[in-house]
Amino acid sequence: MRVEKDRKKPERSTMRAHSMAILGGLVFILGLMVWVWYSAYVLHSYGSFMRTTLKVVPLPAAYVVDEVVWMRDLAELAWLAETSGLSDPYDRAYETSIRRAYIRGLADEVGVSVDDEELDSFVDEVDVEMLESLGWSKRDYQRYLAKPLILEQTLEDSLYNLTEYQDGAYDDILALQSQYEDIGIAFPDLALQYSQGASADVSGWLGYLEEDELPAGYNAVWDLDVGDTVIIELEREFALVRVYDVTFLEVNRLSVAIQEILVNKQPLSEILDDYIGENSLFIRLVR
Repeated sequence: MRVEKDRKKPERSTMRAHSMAILGGLVFILGLMVWVWYSAYVLHSYGSFMRTTLKVVPLPAAYVVDEVVWMRDLAELAWLAETSGLSDPYDRAYETSIRRAYIRGLADEVGVSVDDEELDSFVDEVDVEMLESLGWSKRDYQRYLAKPLILEQTLEDSLYNLTEYQDGAYDDILALQSQYEDIGIAFPDLALQYSQGASADVSGWLGYLEEDELPAGYNAVWDLDVGDTVIIELEREFALVRVYDVTFLEVNRLSVAIQEILVNKQPLSEILDDYIGENSLFIRLVR
């Protein structure tokens, strides 16, 4: 019986050692997790080791509407800002990350996305030395720079052509046309006060122009009579154009003298502000 008791002692020692090893491992893992949490959320670390860690340990930085903004993305953008010599790199990265999340939400609402072929052609032109200085791969460049930039530009171009987002500017140009045609306010006075184009300083005057000299999109003006107006939709403005005078060579129209009032369409920045106001669910997790 004594022999059996003696045999159990080493077994207990081995089990105790295993338990201590497991406990030590758990303590180490817990300590590592606390360190990662503290470094990310309190110290706002984004050095090389921290950025690598955050690629493995997914930590949320914020919740924007129905999307998670990840600490990984925040750290990479902060590193980019610091490398570029910008002040307050972490705050800049945070603001950029939140703004991009709202842009993605608005793009989904409008139905805008980035074409893979366009993205690939954009990445093919990337400066390899820049990637090396950042420690980025081409995939990183796509994720943090190329795709967000292309999406923002594509979204803005689309918004300029969507009536539901530009009805305010169109209503403004209609109101100006009514003030001229129905109320009788002088067109030069309206142009001087309301036009948002460079010609406002000269009361909207563009001078005498032959048909092939008309600005792009102004072809409809050529057949108008003196005093008539037309609203023209341009890429980023609405134009109210008035024919001031017409010159003829015998029976052929030689030139038209025109005036314009330009009203800018609503840019992405203003539409995004409205979108954020309507979708204001935002939870910040970073101090």
